[in-house]
Amino acid sequence: MGMGTKLVTIMRGRPRVAADPGNYARYHVFNQNGTRLYPTSNDPNDTFPWPTTAALQEHEFSKVQYQGESFRMLSQTVSLDGKTYRIIVGSQLRDNRLLVAQFSNGLLWTIPVFLIFSAAFGYFLSRRALQPVSKLIASFRSISIGNLSRRLPTLHSGDELEALTETCNEMLARLDRAVVRLLASLPTHRTNCEAPSRISTRLPNVR
Repeated sequence: MGMGTKLVTIMRGRPRVAADPGNYARYHVFNQNGTRLYPTSNDPNDTFPWPTTAALQEHEFSKVQYQGESFRMLSQTVSLDGKTYRIIVGSQLRDNRLLVAQFSNGLLWTIPVFLIFSAAFGYFLSRRALQPVSKLIASFRSISIGNLSRRLPTLHSGDELEALTETCNEMLARLDRAVVRLLASLPTHRTNCEAPSRISTRLPNVR
């Protein structure tokens, strides 16, 4: 069996649906002289605008219109046992365009839903991320000169917020110690301030 016969046998095994000529792949096989090997007989009903083999390149794409359908054509030369054959395949683009249209419609419905979901998810994440900051602000506002012994809640997040909390607690501890020392020294300062006043009251009036 020659290679041309093998190609014809392979192409004959391809599915063809004659009831709907626009819904299947069309193909022709030619030898190097331009003689058609498949289909072997001319179909008088086949009015498909096949491209001229003499005008085709070794590998070429083209597009033709047939019965209101767009077909994408591929012309490819192959070499088998030193002989050159040309295979021309045409397939309709309706299914591809329908798929693209369905994909576009899906995007039109999906993008708004995705944006709403992204906004809600971003709001949830931002609230969760700022929750420790809100707790720190509330703790700071509850601390005054009368309760410097209070400390900010310890965070174990391992990030800058934890370092900020530790720094603020150290600052509060220093302020607490300074206020304690100041209060402890007040009686001494009061005594030192009252002593000159008592001495001045005991001295006679000097003109």
